[in-house]
Amino acid sequence: MIYVAAARGTTPAALVRQIRPLLLREFVVRAAQAQVDTDVQRLSGALGLLTAGLLAFGFIAVFVGALVIFNTFSVTITQRVQEFAAIGFDLPSTGLVFAPRTAVLGLVVGVLVTVIAGLLPALRATRVAPLEALRASRRPAASGTLERAITAGLASVLAIGGLVLILTNSGTAASRLAASAPARWPCCWRS
Repeated sequence: MIYVAAARGTTPAALVRQIRPLLLREFVVRAAQAQVDTDVQRLSGALGLLTAGLLAFGFIAVFVGALVIFNTFSVTITQRVQEFAAIGFDLPSTGLVFAPRTAVLGLVVGVLVTVIAGLLPALRATRVAPLEALRASRRPAASGTLERAITAGLASVLAIGGLVLILTNSGTAASRLAASAPARWPCCWRS
């Protein structure tokens, strides 16, 4: 690629007309805007393929996640059928209730959590100079001690909270449900 600058006052079309006769037929002469348009079309085509591939992987991930959730709940319910029956009263047999606010709330919470979780890495990525990102020999900088301390603190709080929940909840699901039910239903409990 050869770039040519025109004298002040020369239009791009006039410059292209002056250069075209000087070159062989296999060479293409384009004005800057025409070259930008060509580059954008090439890049859009390449990004379109990449976008389609990422979208396909996204659909596969959602499908696999749905299968895992379905399988987990199926196994859990199959294992707990006897515990559900020992409680002594029927579970409600109403139809599925779907409120639009549930979908909106789930969508809003999901988007907010995703944006908040990706904000710090995105801000860190904007601080990297383009040439620094292209250097293959450069190792990524170690995260600061403050970031490591925050991460370790959050992990510790979550681990301790999980242990507290595990150690304070004992017994089967049926015994916990029976203990939390009001005492005015003594006829419903069978031992």
